[in-house]
Amino acid sequence: LDEISMSAPTTVCEVRDGNYKSYVIEPQQFGFELCQKMDLTGGTPSENAAITRSILDGSKGPKRNAVVMNAGAGLYVADKAGTLEEGMRLAEQLIDSGAARSRLEEFIKLSNEE
Repeated sequence: LDEISMSAPTTVCEVRDGNYKSYVIEPQQFGFELCQKMDLTGGTPSENAAITRSILDGSKGPKRNAVVMNAGAGLYVADKAGTLEEGMRLAEQLIDSGAARSRLEEFIKLSNEE
């Protein structure tokens, strides 16, 4: 997969300051439950947009957890968080505060301008 899995362990190879280390992460390490791949299934573009909005509006469950884990990893890789867990907690805060939803709406507005 091209993302951190919510349904199985994920092997990570982290490269930092010219060094690398490999390790395995699992959702349970970060307070999440394993789920089935089918729990993460999307659909048509409009269905996926509705799923995204639902997550950003506070919906809980495996899809939100997958977003939090992967956004948290992105924040960590971008040096916006000191650890993967800090990145995940920051992602949760950004969703729960409405900041992520606000950014999405801003992006939609800008992308629809001529």
